[in-house]
Order: sequence, then C-alpha cells, then structure tokens
Amino acid sequence: MTVQIQNSKFKIQKTASATQAAILLSTLILLLSVGCGNLSRERYGQETVKMAVLPVYSMDNMSARYLPLLAYLSRETGYDVQYVASSSYSGFGVTVEGSGAQLVLCDPISFLTLAKTRQAEALAIIEGEGGAVQGPGLVIAPRGAAIQSLSQLRGLRIGCASQMSAEGFLSQALALRAEGIDVRRECTLVPCGQMDEVVAKVARGQLDAGFIGLGLWDEKLSQELVIVARTEPVPNWVAAAMPQAAPDIRAKVTAALLGLRAGNDEHRKILDGLRAARFAALPPAALSALAAAAAEEGIPY
Repeated sequence: MTVQIQNSKFKIQKTASATQAAILLSTLILLLSVGCGNLSRERYGQETVKMAVLPVYSMDNMSARYLPLLAYLSRETGYDVQYVASSSYSGFGVTVEGSGAQLVLCDPISFLTLAKTRQAEALAIIEGEGGAVQGPGLVIAPRGAAIQSLSQLRGLRIGCASQMSAEGFLSQALALRAEGIDVRRECTLVPCGQMDEVVAKVARGQLDAGFIGLGLWDEKLSQELVIVARTEPVPNWVAAAMPQAAPDIRAKVTAALLGLRAGNDEHRKILDGLRAARFAALPPAALSALAAAAAEEGIPY
C-alpha cells in the first residue's frame, strides 16, 4: 500500500511496559493497513477525502501515475484528497469499505461490482484520443518468439494481472473466443497480481505470453517484447463516488476531473501519466455491453 504519514512519531520510553508497546505497534499497523495519505493536514481544518485506486501496477508505478492527479484534485477542490491503495484486485472492495473511501478510480469491472454491491455512482470516465471511451487490450510475447497470432496461444503459459481485469483479461479472452480458443481451458493462466509483473515475467522468459492494458505499453518495452495482437475494445477506467461521498464532494471532484485539459502543461503531464486525453461524462450505455461480456465469460461482478 502507498502510505504517507507526516509529522507523526511513535516513541516508546524505555520504561514503557510490553503491553503499551504492543498497543502502539497495533495502532501503527492499523494506519498502514488503511493506506491513507498525508494525515497532518486534518489538523489545519482541511477536510479529508479518500480516493481508492485499483492496484493494477506496482507500487512505484501507481504512485508516479496517480499521485499527481490527487495533488491536483486537492488543490482544485480544497479537500485533502488522500490516496488509498489495495494490495490486490480481489481485496479492492474490502479496502474501499474498510478505509471509508468516498471516491474510487478503477477498472470498469471493479466499478460494476461496486455499483452493484455498494451503490457506487460514476462521476467520469477516462477518454482516449479522438473521444474514445474504450480501448483494446494487448497480448504480448518475448521479442524473437515464434508467436505471431492469437491462434498460436493454445496450450501456452499466459500471464495476467487478474481475471477480474477488463483490459488485462476480458478483452483478450473475448478475442481468443472468436478464434475458437477457451483461454481458461486451453491455456495455462498464471496470475501475476500486477501488469508490471506480467511484463517482467514475459521478458524473463518465464511466460510464453502475457495480457496487459494498452496504457502500459511504451517504446522501452518494445526493446524486449512484441505485441502479438490488440484485442477487443473494453471501456476505460471510471472515477466514481461511494454513497458516503457528500454532494459537495461529488460536484467539486467531478468539475475538477472534467476541467483537466491537454492544452494546459500541468494538466497534460497528469493526463499523460494516466494515458488519457481527458475525463468525460460516462455515456449511459457505455458499460452495458461489458456487463454482458463479463457474464458470458463467467467473470463475477
């Protein structure tokens, strides 16, 4: 989890009992497990708003991509927008509930799950170039490998971050089904936790191929890996509010997200980190096809 705790020092005097030390240690562990950001600002009267972000990448990659966005939201809204991270896809819902996060930024399948189980409400969706609110997944393989098409994936070891990922599993599973391949039955799926790990294992030759999102691909990866296929388009990530988010929070955060513009240099850096052109209002039917496809592939949400 990404945790920032400033101006807090836990000192245990030499004379403190073992029981007191245990209590202090338990308190620290609880704070770390929640995954909050900077706690010190609350002391100056700035209201805290927590945003949970799905852990699709490694911790360093997540911080580089998403913390600039939260800093921007803090400045624009006047809230102290803090980062809340989960350790895994499967634990995301528990982290959202346990941390009391008012906002989430996540994969569309995770949003559908939160909408159904916890009444999450979409605020905005990431938009790509040309106004696209969806994009393809990628199938990657080591450079120099004999794999050149989806039809050659049958029987191979394939890595994915999670089968709950739209861009890192469902997109590829749909494309393979169109080729007559049931990825769960006819391939060996290797769960890797994060997309960075998928990339690393494919590059090391530990996997024959991997499923990742388009946002992770760059020129550096192309030195070691090749794109075997761009697979079925799926909706982009969604920013959403949980029921405990007050109307003012929803309104200010939505306005700030929709206010990001590529023509502004600072905004451009934030959007580039997210591999986004801008944020837009979620079209009413944007996720209906995804829900049907997830159900067809047996992905619970």
